[in-house]
Amino acid sequence: MSLCVLATSAMADVASDVPTNMALMRRVLATTVEKALETWPAGVGTVAVVIPSQTHALGWLGEVVLTEHLIARGVAIHGGDGKKDSIRELECNLGQAQVAYESYSGGWSLGDGSVERSAEASLTLTLNAKSGAAEWIEDTHSRAADVIPASTVPDVAGDPVVHLAPVLPTTNWAPYIEPVIVSGTVGGLIYLFFTR
Repeated sequence: MSLCVLATSAMADVASDVPTNMALMRRVLATTVEKALETWPAGVGTVAVVIPSQTHALGWLGEVVLTEHLIARGVAIHGGDGKKDSIRELECNLGQAQVAYESYSGGWSLGDGSVERSAEASLTLTLNAKSGAAEWIEDTHSRAADVIPASTVPDVAGDPVVHLAPVLPTTNWAPYIEPVIVSGTVGGLIYLFFTR
């Protein structure tokens, strides 16, 4: 009984150390935004953050990460309409944001092995002047990968967002098992034939 409790608590510790798919995506988006803001024009102190009509399912997360980074740089965020209020607009277009399980390696059961997981995001930021003309445009792309225990996949993939709950690749053992069965059967028949 105590051994079962120890094993369960050890598995819970491993699961708590592995970042969720959402945490991994947030880290990738933060890297993407940091890369984009490296060339941020000096003297821009107030912007209205807007997301264009073509939005990604994770556009809200891109906007949150972008807003956090702008505030950290001392840029004031105005929540109104930039054209009406005569200030610059910053368009945030999240082109790609997804998590994928690249490969599975390990033991015979799902809990024994490890899974290579990757997250990538591409982002286009456009700073429009008060007149509406594009003043600054930056396209960036980031990718991160890690290896997680296969037993933690259900815990990290529990996110409700489709792009963050990818399908785990399966290992196809058929090409290896079939020749073993056929060889064993033929070998057994040959043995029986010559021993009689």
